[in-house]
Amino acid sequence: MTRRYVDASRPFADAAAEALLDLAAAGDVAELRGWLVVVPGARAGRLVLRSLVTQASRRGRALEAPTITTVGRMVERALLPANPTDVAASRLERRLAWERALEAADPETVRVLVPRGHRADATLWRRIAATALRLEDDLDAAERDIDAAVEAVRSMSGDAARLAALATVAGAVRELLGAHGLRTPRAYRDALLSDGIPAFERIATVGTLELAAPQRRTLARMREAVAIIAAREEHRQRFDEVGAATAAWHAAPLPITDEQILTAETPRDVAECGLRFVAERAAADATLAVDQIAIALADPELGEPIALAGRDAGVDVHIAAGVPFAATAVGRTLALVAAFRTSRSPDDLAALLRRPAFERHIGERMRAAELATDGGDDPDLLAALDEVRQTRLPASLDQPLGEGSGEVVRRAIEAIDGWMAGLDRPNGVIEALALLPWDDADRVTLERLRTISSGVDGIASALRGSAAPLDLIVEECAALRLPAEPRERAIEAIGWLELLFEPAPHVVVLGMNEGCVPSGSGNDPLLPESVRERLGMATRAQRAARDAALLDAILARVPTTRFVVGRRSDEGEPLVPSRLLLRTGGVELARRVARIADHARALSGSRAWRRAVTGASRFVVPTPPEQARTIESMSVTGFRSYLACGMRFWLDRIEGTAEVDDDPREIPIPDLGTLVHAALKEFGADSELAALADADVLGDELLRRFDRAARDAFGSRPLPAVRLQLDVMRQRLAPFAAWQAAHVAEGWRIVEVERKLPETFVLTPDGVAPMRIRGQIDRIDYHVGRRAWRIIDYKTSDAGSAPRESHRSGKSGNGPWKDLQLPLYRAGMSEELVSTRPGSTIELGYVRLPSNPKRAGWCDAAFTTAELDEAVTLAEKIVVGIRRGEFPLGEAMGWSDPYAGILQTFVFGGDDRPRDDDGAPIENGGEA
Repeated sequence: MTRRYVDASRPFADAAAEALLDLAAAGDVAELRGWLVVVPGARAGRLVLRSLVTQASRRGRALEAPTITTVGRMVERALLPANPTDVAASRLERRLAWERALEAADPETVRVLVPRGHRADATLWRRIAATALRLEDDLDAAERDIDAAVEAVRSMSGDAARLAALATVAGAVRELLGAHGLRTPRAYRDALLSDGIPAFERIATVGTLELAAPQRRTLARMREAVAIIAAREEHRQRFDEVGAATAAWHAAPLPITDEQILTAETPRDVAECGLRFVAERAAADATLAVDQIAIALADPELGEPIALAGRDAGVDVHIAAGVPFAATAVGRTLALVAAFRTSRSPDDLAALLRRPAFERHIGERMRAAELATDGGDDPDLLAALDEVRQTRLPASLDQPLGEGSGEVVRRAIEAIDGWMAGLDRPNGVIEALALLPWDDADRVTLERLRTISSGVDGIASALRGSAAPLDLIVEECAALRLPAEPRERAIEAIGWLELLFEPAPHVVVLGMNEGCVPSGSGNDPLLPESVRERLGMATRAQRAARDAALLDAILARVPTTRFVVGRRSDEGEPLVPSRLLLRTGGVELARRVARIADHARALSGSRAWRRAVTGASRFVVPTPPEQARTIESMSVTGFRSYLACGMRFWLDRIEGTAEVDDDPREIPIPDLGTLVHAALKEFGADSELAALADADVLGDELLRRFDRAARDAFGSRPLPAVRLQLDVMRQRLAPFAAWQAAHVAEGWRIVEVERKLPETFVLTPDGVAPMRIRGQIDRIDYHVGRRAWRIIDYKTSDAGSAPRESHRSGKSGNGPWKDLQLPLYRAGMSEELVSTRPGSTIELGYVRLPSNPKRAGWCDAAFTTAELDEAVTLAEKIVVGIRRGEFPLGEAMGWSDPYAGILQTFVFGGDDRPRDDDGAPIENGGEA
């Protein structure tokens, strides 16, 4: 093996191309056709080939290009099998073989593999099979097997019980694969390395800083082997005979300054740091081209956040690794079909129907089968499903869904079932998907899927077991990425290992955290580091040596490289900075750790930096249109919405937007209250029943009416959580019945239920158009002896808040108004009520049905006349504000806010003032 070192300060792809051309014999043609060139990844190979063409042209030589492959495919490309009939099992076939072997194993043998409290079912065997595959692959790279791992653990006095169980099952897996003419990858590779026919005489490894035992044996089979290594001259002794990084890199210092290390809170913030780096470089050099900036993804999971952040900021970011198949239209549809086929749940049905191609096809099937309603009009499937959700869910879809929209949904399900009927046939998944009206780009993806489908169809039924072809195809596609063609004005986001080949003079590395660089830093419960070292397997220390060598070469070429460290994951878990960033000591190490740990330095939430860099933010909070000012009427509950946030009032009450839960697991609180109101309305409208002072009779009648309303809404077989909610609410009716009986005994009588405010109730502030005020009063009672009216609003919330608590802020209930409902009820009804009973008084309050029965019944608002007048004056000011187009943005509502994306509260906070990177404000800077 010959080692050729190139200057690490030069672009490595160019330097490697020159070294390869030097290997070709002198002459007009650079003959490299007999060479196999091994690189870390596909993009690195493309860069080397491009440089080869360019360098050969500069030398005035024609090029016979070499074959370029990656490290993972090195053995199979370098050697041809002596027996062409040898077939290596695919990863899916191996996983299925492990599942079948685990299912058939002696229960006593595999008992140790079953976690306490878990059932030994198909799901568990699938998880254990996946673990076994990872273990086998790790051992294969060191040319070891599970039996060797068992011996190593036992020799170190460790617990090898689980490994021994897996070793027993592994024998059955080999037999099962062999029965179907398949060899394990280890057996297939061993045959290649011992008896295989070299496909090339010469091989060159380019920038491959880590080679496993099989790759090293492959090099030994070649007539000539060369390792091309990028290194500083003083570090050349840190590489072994095949160009891999040695232990000399384990503690080697790296020339990184504190200023090169940036921190950010979440993955999205890490992506923002990358964009800020790009913006700063562009601001410093107006002539900078996109190919002069590179974004490296130390954490591959940051691909989606950086692409989304780039799209939001108007920066085109090209993910070199490709688009996940699961993110394509075909991939999303495929996964949703599999999910709905298994769950039959309303949320999976809604998600599936929201795929445009699928919805169009199902609509066509319904029309073709004459399933459309209303005289053949096209059914709006999503609107029908939303209506069913509002009236029938939470419930299962196998119960009657009612007429109208329920019938449309039922027929849609029949059409979907008809479409899915052939999915289990050979090539059935592809045939079904091909029926959908895809765009041209989607059909390219579908062709890629066809190859995977054919592979799944070719799996022996004994291996497949009961697994459906659709589920296996979805599993095969889970890790699949589809390469996207490079775009002319896009910034490249590349993988960590390919950064060595990147020629751009400006580089930022995102996700520089432990577990990403170096990768795989988690503890292996089956094979601790000490055991892996004894077996000659890859260890964290070796991976750290490789990454240190790579990082040193990157810094030799781009000393100003920036490294962004994430502080926590999307799930809120804390993240640790890469150990490579901490290769210093003493005071300098303490200062660096303190700097990284300082949350005040981390980019978090705010995107105000974009204004400073670009002069204007691309994040725009929409402005309510002119027609929002001219609404004709407003509900009394709308004032509470406006006082909380004028923008949300506009979106919710004027635009009519709303968040829809396609499959609520329990009854939403407003819907539960609606059920109670329906029963109370029916009770109040029955004059004879409402006049009874017998609590037992009232309680029985209320329960009967409530149960009927619940049955109409959720069917006779509601979900368990729904039954529990209904039982809890039923228990609140007895305390109400007791209060109602006492209320009647005191002399109160129900006069009206669900009384609408008069059409003539209009607020007429000076200088603006009037606003009609709408509202529906739950109940109005009258006491003849006291000549008193009660305007009543039912409240079914658990807390059972008093009216003053609900209407005014502050501990004593004397703070600013936050609700105007009861004062506006009085303002709208007072003239009519007093004229009906001259000299009568009006009381305002709640009748509560809370969880605590002691708080049930009447609760007087006790607002003073001055307070009531103040509330009406505030309502008039709000009308003036709406007429003038004033819709103030309220406080941020947190991650559950459905309008956060529209109002950009995650970007700018609770108001629209510019904010710094710590989130602090920068000063000076129809009907509803």
